Order: sequence, then C-alpha cells, then structure tokens
Amino acid sequence: MRVLRLFIAIVAIVGLAGFDSLSRSLSGVVTDQNAKPIPHAAVQLENERTLAIRSYLTDAHGEFHFAELSPDIDYDVRAEFDGIRSHTKTFSQFDGHKTARIRLVIRIPRFDSR
Repeated sequence: MRVLRLFIAIVAIVGLAGFDSLSRSLSGVVTDQNAKPIPHAAVQLENERTLAIRSYLTDAHGEFHFAELSPDIDYDVRAEFDGIRSHTKTFSQFDGHKTARIRLVIRIPRFDSR
C-alpha cells in the first residue's frame, strides 16, 4: 500500500510538471491608434474548440495576461473599450511559441476642437 501511495504521488508530481511545460501564455497591451495604452479595456480570449471565453481588464498601463493555455487549441483575442472593438487576432496552436506578446489596437475617434 505504501508503494502504491508513493507511485501515485510521483505520477501526480510528474504529471503536473509536464502540464506546466506544455501550457502556453499570451500577454500584450491594448493601445489606441497613436500607441497610447488604454487602461481598463476589456480583453476577451475565446477558445476556438469549446467557444469558452475568458475575460481580463487591462491594468493602468493597458497590459493583459492569460496563462495556462492549451498547446493544441487556437485562441481568438480581441479588446473593447467604450463600445469600440479592436480587430480579432488568433493565437494559433501552430505558432510554436510557449509565450506570445501581441498589441491590440482600438481606433478611438478624435474630435476636432475647432
């Protein structure tokens, strides 16, 4: 029985370590068309296989981060601020990178002050 418990513990530790090495992460920044970061923009990450969506609000510097992403699934990512959306970008399973960094641009209309 003691050997069985030890075996289960080893399998669990190796399994968790293996999962960590296989997972991917995606981070980036949301900016306007002039490369100014947009804080508190909503970033959505959609799993293309299950259509599950994870959301994140950017920090004060417009930064976001998604961790523990499956290596064999494509993800669509987009941002929204004040009802205006960025273009959707895809983090492909064929990308080959364990970590990726992207920039999402939201084109905010500028009004002439004349």
